Amino acid sequence: MPVTTQQKQSSKPYYLPVVMTVAVLLFTACGSDESGAATAVQDSNINNNIGSIYNTSCISCHAGGNAAAPRAHDVAAWQPKLAKGIEVLLANVKSGFGAMPPKGMCYDCDDEQLRALINYMAAPK
Repeated sequence: MPVTTQQKQSSKPYYLPVVMTVAVLLFTACGSDESGAATAVQDSNINNNIGSIYNTSCISCHAGGNAAAPRAHDVAAWQPKLAKGIEVLLANVKSGFGAMPPKGMCYDCDDEQLRALINYMAAPK
């Protein structure tokens, strides 16, 4: 019995969740740390959105180095900052530092997103 177009379309919504479930199960089985797959998915979601968050919250100062902000993707400018440690940088971002307002204008960002933004801006393009 041939499959109709309507039957094909009705099965499509189930395809992606099944593939994602299998992928998560495979990632979980590959490591000894059971939280590794969940962390990988969370990190992936943060990294997928980080460019967008940068463009709405950080770009106005970090693209041009305004108000002594280190330019995004200028590894040399970020090295002295990173030498302080990510937790010190996170604390500075959260409370504001120099001309940077608290949370660096990303008022909705949690600590993981702020860390990801720091790492994004400190990395070469």
